[in-house]
Amino acid sequence: MAQRFYAQSGRIIMSKPGYNDEPGLPDQFKIFDSAWAFGTVIIASGSVTGSTTVHFTPQHFVPLAEVTGYERRSSMDYINYQYDFSLTSSSLSIEFLDSDLDRVDYVVWGLTL
Repeated sequence: MAQRFYAQSGRIIMSKPGYNDEPGLPDQFKIFDSAWAFGTVIIASGSVTGSTTVHFTPQHFVPLAEVTGYERRSSMDYINYQYDFSLTSSSLSIEFLDSDLDRVDYVVWGLTL
């Protein structure tokens, strides 16, 4: 089995299945390399409960959000849904309306070039 995650001396590499991660691995066999000239920046993250709206500072790019909703049953958290979607920079907010959820975790990030 290939070792697919490398993290040492300020560098992170994730390789494609079947390829060992190492600093000399050619780019076509990598999923991510922190030495590439672009990456992601986290704009906001957190957890909310109940119906609420979370607002973010408008960005100069269209950010991406990942939202995961959890339901609590028998002392266990179960994923009720998980979505990835783009937000518009003119109205940068996420509205949570599902009152059946016990908790919603969110991460909003953007691609930096």
